[in-house]
Amino acid sequence: MLALEFAEYRTRKDHHDQLLDQLSGVIAQYEVTRDLDADTLSQRLESWFMVHFRTFDARFHRFAHDRREIASPNRFGEGGCIDPIGSCSSDGSCC
Repeated sequence: MLALEFAEYRTRKDHHDQLLDQLSGVIAQYEVTRDLDADTLSQRLESWFMVHFRTFDARFHRFAHDRREIASPNRFGEGGCIDPIGSCSSDGSCC
């Protein structure tokens, strides 16, 4: 994303950091109480990922596509793996 100069990188990273902060709180609470509300955690994660995929990831993929970055097959044999920094092996196994 940085290599492509994606303007929303910081906002997208902040969204990730917010999730990590929330998870750190859940972990800290669990370490004290040894109690985990798995349903609430699952709902929060699902909600975060749905928002993230529909907004941040969708905008990045449109941006990368518009920059004519080629999508390579991912490990499931589907297209759509964007490798803007060249970290995938020749078979696309990074995806």
